[in-house]
Amino acid sequence: MGAALWYRSEANGEIVEIGERVDAELRRITPMEFDRVTHLADVYRTLTPVAGVTGAAAGIAAVTGIVLLATPQRGRTTARVSATPWSAMLTLSGRF
Repeated sequence: MGAALWYRSEANGEIVEIGERVDAELRRITPMEFDRVTHLADVYRTLTPVAGVTGAAAGIAAVTGIVLLATPQRGRTTARVSATPWSAMLTLSGRF
């Protein structure tokens, strides 16, 4: 999430910088600058949902961790997991 937000911020900063430079020089935007702004706007638009999804996943993980830490531990439980790298089968046995 942090990387997506950082890249969004960089793209937005460059868009603002181009706009301010064009305004300060009292001129029209060049085709090269327009293409760059269009590309940066696409990057910004693409990274917005990425930041939202990763932020939501981080929030869900944090809530899950808090719930697991706050839940009292049960008595002795024994469980075994058997997994082999050459098969996609996972066997769980024991009391849960």
